[in-house]
Amino acid sequence: MNLPALSSSITDTAMDMVPSLGEISASLLRPFNISTFKLGSSGGNKRVWLQTRYLERIGLERHSPIEIQFSKTERQITISKSELGKYRVSGRANGLPIIDLKNKQVADTLGQNVEKITVRFYPNKVTISVSSFDRNLADRRSKTGAKAVEIFSGGGTLSKFAELAGFKMDTVVERDDSFVDVFEKNFDEVTTIVADVHDVEMEDLPKDASLLQFGYPCTEFSPSNIVSARKAKDAKQSEKALEAKRTANYLSLALVNIIRQVNPRVILIEEVKAFQNSLPFDLLKFELERMKYKISIEDMTGSFTERKRIAIVAIADKEALDISNVVYQTPVPIEAHLDIPVQDREFQPIELRPRESGALRKGLGIRSHQPSDLKINTITTHWTRHNHISLAHPHKEHHYSDFTVNEVRRIHGLPEDFDLGDKVTVARAVLGQGVVDGFLDVLSRIFTRVCLGGIESTPKEDVFGCGSQNQIDDSKDSQSMGEEQFALQF
Repeated sequence: MNLPALSSSITDTAMDMVPSLGEISASLLRPFNISTFKLGSSGGNKRVWLQTRYLERIGLERHSPIEIQFSKTERQITISKSELGKYRVSGRANGLPIIDLKNKQVADTLGQNVEKITVRFYPNKVTISVSSFDRNLADRRSKTGAKAVEIFSGGGTLSKFAELAGFKMDTVVERDDSFVDVFEKNFDEVTTIVADVHDVEMEDLPKDASLLQFGYPCTEFSPSNIVSARKAKDAKQSEKALEAKRTANYLSLALVNIIRQVNPRVILIEEVKAFQNSLPFDLLKFELERMKYKISIEDMTGSFTERKRIAIVAIADKEALDISNVVYQTPVPIEAHLDIPVQDREFQPIELRPRESGALRKGLGIRSHQPSDLKINTITTHWTRHNHISLAHPHKEHHYSDFTVNEVRRIHGLPEDFDLGDKVTVARAVLGQGVVDGFLDVLSRIFTRVCLGGIESTPKEDVFGCGSQNQIDDSKDSQSMGEEQFALQF
């Protein structure tokens, strides 16, 4: 028998089972329990009431001596077991231990406006701090910069109006590279993320942006989408159609994650009106209201088009943003937007126009406008469909002409220098999925509130209600409470 070897083996095994000093230290630093709940009040003071089995389990039994420290800089109260402590844990006979903090120093440390606190129970110690809910709320309410992020950015039409309003686009997400190519023709020094929204790496998104905007993909919610409407009426929807609906619904989950990461002061959503009756809208509205955003919704159109949309503005301020009575440009006749004047333009008879003749044959009607009209109806992504809009000759019946990409750009209110590129199909899709100039006024109001401190602006405030950091008296920070100021219930 080789006893020394066996003994060595046993010793090695036993030593492997002994925790290292690092492991022991880590176990002591790890909280036994973490609880988050609303901060109470009593007699006009903020109140922390702890009556829990966790106090016993961490060594703070009834009558245990404790010391209490307040740290304004860390927004934290620390209660530690100490033989030299002036105070003792209270509690009722045969009941659970109680710690009851209810004086002015609680509000001075945690904040008068704090709603929730997080309590961590360590061996022989308890820490009470401002919850992440309140910290994040304070962070977004304090943002006053012009940095902006857009999801589903397309070719950049909404980003362009944000830029015209004064914002600086920082990061955009768009999975279609052909749209990104158009976007990059119009914006410099912007990080473009070409990815599905579910695949976006959260660390690639800025945390200091004031504005997050997006137009939720509307195909599944738009009544004007013929294919979608037909699928909705079909009792035997294909699995492909159902999957498209599920995908549209689940996008809201990815967007909630992005909202939490960016934590913007303002969120702008551009969408079709039917979106308000959808599951994604309900999910987003519920989460935004839970995060204390104030929501405003307004019907939108364009100065020169009847394209109907809604603007949803969620702002973290205590008051919602007024986006009613949107200001538009002065209407002018359609002919003012034309590259080629009516008298020089080629108009084809309906016999040479498959789109219009097909619509007439099917009894669907022809969507057209006279050059003297002040507004045109919605121009969609698919310009070859029978429901696309044509320019009608002012005098010759059933003679039509197509709007050029540049003419539609003007009708949508985009500036002359907005570059749609050389690919006509892509340019048409960018315009068909893009937004119109009514959003410029909404974005200008957002910029005024957030960045300029306008009439409706909420001044940069001490969100916690503890006084600004430069007003804190360091000599009083992290001090033990005086007996005349505080009392623990015995």
